[in-house]
Formats: sequence, C-alpha cells, structure tokens
Amino acid sequence: MKIVSTFLLFFAIAATSFAQSTDPVKVDGGNGIMMEWSSTMHKFGDIPKDVPAPAEFKVKNIGSQPIILEEVRPGCGCTTPAYTQQPILPGETGYVKGTYNAKNAGAFNKNITVRVKDVADPVMLYLSGTVLEGEAAPANGGK
Repeated sequence: MKIVSTFLLFFAIAATSFAQSTDPVKVDGGNGIMMEWSSTMHKFGDIPKDVPAPAEFKVKNIGSQPIILEEVRPGCGCTTPAYTQQPILPGETGYVKGTYNAKNAGAFNKNITVRVKDVADPVMLYLSGTVLEGEAAPANGGK
C-alpha cells in the first residue's frame, strides 16, 4: 500500500509540474532570472480553415537580470513563431507569437519550445483549437 501511495503522490506532483495554464505562470530560472508568462496555453476554440490563427504570449521580467530568448522553436512546420529579439530588462515585457496555419480541418494541439539563456529547462507554450471546414468564429475568439 505504501508503494502505491508513493507512486500516486509522485504522479500528482509530476502532472501538476507539467500542466498547461491559461493563467499567469511564474518561472524561476535561478541566478536572478525570474519571469511571469501571461499564460502557457492559448485555446483558439473553433477557427476557419485556411485562415492563419495568431496567438501572443507575453513574458514580463520580474527578476534582477535581463531575459534573453535564445531559441523559439515550434513543434511542427504548421506554426510560425516570432519573438522579442533584444534582451528583456527587469520590469519590461516581451512576447512570443505563434501563428497556426489552419490548412487541415480537425482538432489540433501544437507546442512552441522557448529556451531562455542561462535557464536549464525550456518553457513550453501550447496552442489548441479546432479548424472547421466552413464558417467559424474569428481566429482570435479564444484565449
């Protein structure tokens, strides 16, 4: 019984540490690097086919050191990233944008990996929604 309880506790901790959030998320990168993301997930809801769907994630530097977004990489070729190229100084805000190319109908779950200089673990951002064949709500209708 003790082994099962230990396993369940470990699973619960692991599940919450990898959770995706539509709420603000604070990340402590150590060495004075602290950031707050507006969210780590953008839910588009229903979007029309063949209409690019943009999402923006804001990142505020709440630490004492500049934040440098070293690499922003989408999980597939259907998502195009853009991001703040210059260092984000303490108190300032930067961004990561991801535009989903809605060429295929159906549900989608995509990710963008953000590597921050001098921070060991990447920040994962997520996009989800459903591409409809016909008319749909505007691409920015979700959060």
